[in-house]
Amino acid sequence: MRDRTKPRPLLDENLVHRIRVALQHQADGGDIDLSTEDSYSSSKVDCVFCCLTLENCVALHASARTLTILDRTPVTLGHCLVISRRHVSSMDALTESELAELFTQARHVAQVVLREVYLTRRVSDASRLTFSERMSAREPTEEPVTRVEASVSSQERFGYNIGVNNGRCAGQSVPHVHVHVIPRAPGDGFWCTHRPWGMELAKRRLKMHRHRL
Repeated sequence: MRDRTKPRPLLDENLVHRIRVALQHQADGGDIDLSTEDSYSSSKVDCVFCCLTLENCVALHASARTLTILDRTPVTLGHCLVISRRHVSSMDALTESELAELFTQARHVAQVVLREVYLTRRVSDASRLTFSERMSAREPTEEPVTRVEASVSSQERFGYNIGVNNGRCAGQSVPHVHVHVIPRAPGDGFWCTHRPWGMELAKRRLKMHRHRL
């Protein structure tokens, strides 16, 4: 995995605003409720995810069961966390409905972030567009720009990873269930550094029998 001691920059404010709107919130996030005082949530005072506020994180979405924020040390541009509203350390402790909502939200966030950050080109001067681009462009909403969706061939070049580190030995650093949503682009430099077990075994055997060669 890429060295996270040198994180990539967070999204700029305009992109954050557009993602919030796409996720059915106000652009400034003023309607996002991160409190855990309702009967559903169970929080722990020493848990970093139970103590989130609009001041200490970049919140994108909140529902009764999930919170979505930008990762503080993103491995790619737009790296998000979808967090269980209820404090549980293991995915095994989630109910079926909680699990379904968590991953449904993760997929939705991935689609929105990929579209807004990677696939939508914004052109301030529509006169520079080709005729086909002008015909297919969306009407501008919150700002005076023209949105031009990427072609199908361009869309196929991008993707996303959705993953959970469940347990300390699996790399879970915060004992509160959360899903990583990682947008992917060609040449983004992010990939696991571990080798498949078969390769490791072959290297060990080669080292053991090197003297015979």
